[in-house]
Amino acid sequence: MRDSAAGELDTQPCAPDLPPPHSGALPRGDVTEWPVTFRADPRDYASLWARHLILTALTLGVYLPWARRHAQHFFLQHTFVAGRRFDQVESPLALALRHGLGMALALGVLAAVRGALMAGALAATVALLVWPLWLGARQQQTLSALRWGRRPLTFVATILEVYAALWPWVVAGIALVWLAWWGGEAPADASPLRLALPWGCGLVALVLLPGALWSWWRCRQQGLGIGPLRLSWRGTVGDVYRLAGRVAVWAVLCGALVLASVSLIMAAWLALAGRVPLTGQMILAAGGGMAWLALVWPYVQAASQNLVWQQTGCRYLRFRSRLSVSAYVTRRARRLITLVCTLGLAWPWVAVEARRMRLEAMTVVARVDPATLRAAWRPGRAQTPSP
Repeated sequence: MRDSAAGELDTQPCAPDLPPPHSGALPRGDVTEWPVTFRADPRDYASLWARHLILTALTLGVYLPWARRHAQHFFLQHTFVAGRRFDQVESPLALALRHGLGMALALGVLAAVRGALMAGALAATVALLVWPLWLGARQQQTLSALRWGRRPLTFVATILEVYAALWPWVVAGIALVWLAWWGGEAPADASPLRLALPWGCGLVALVLLPGALWSWWRCRQQGLGIGPLRLSWRGTVGDVYRLAGRVAVWAVLCGALVLASVSLIMAAWLALAGRVPLTGQMILAAGGGMAWLALVWPYVQAASQNLVWQQTGCRYLRFRSRLSVSAYVTRRARRLITLVCTLGLAWPWVAVEARRMRLEAMTVVARVDPATLRAAWRPGRAQTPSP
């Protein structure tokens, strides 16, 4: 294990506050593993979830950002690495403002599209231009509020670096928006090519999405600062496109399975009752969509976690993620049946179990012991990592 794990650690320049990897200050360059443990009791989370559900309903959704913040704080406080827990000190007001900005952008685009295609295209252009700023601010606020053993993490990438990573996709998105508008404004007697242009733009956007994801994951992971260390990401565009291909194949297979199941139910309904009312059709469509999402989304979560964190690290430490995709998808599909049978009341137990599976599949492989890293990591305030 020692030799193979050491080979996974790259050779970036040393941080100024840490000794060289093979100096006497480190334990002979030994590679150690820090497993991630999750110690939450679902009963405690159920009590918190019930309070949040009541307050969110009473405030007509206004309390939702605070509810999400408290839930995230609960999960972090029960997550441990090398015996030290995580914590979060993010201001609920900052969280609410960020959520409000994101909702305003989305609702502005939807309202503009309902009014006129030109207004919708203009609103979508503004949203795309603001999108990197929103992503960068979100990552900066989230990580600067995150603590490990009272040591703050940092996001050291600047807004300009975020725009530099995402500008090709922003430009491509704006071009696709205006091409779709031009096709949508075509008269009825226009050429078939122009009439089909909006659908073609949507297809091109799906093809470009993995590239945009790669740019953002690379910027996000390389901007992560852990005390005096700045991480890097070795994932390639090809890795993300291969992941997208696997997701697409899985989504098609799940879609065929769900469609066949819904068709059988509808056929049995027709045989027994002679007709399927509109309400029944809507229930079957909604149920089929939820079943499809319950099969596809866990696959995306597990596969993307493995890809992103397996390629993240520096010369002192690297992450491993060995989450079984098949086991995770199977467990989440079974829990969907539990949620349906309990009318959603089993959600706290389902959420805690899913979080435990994802976190405990993670391991930190390090050639620096926790005490040495903490000694070089000033508590109480963030520090700029070395590049």
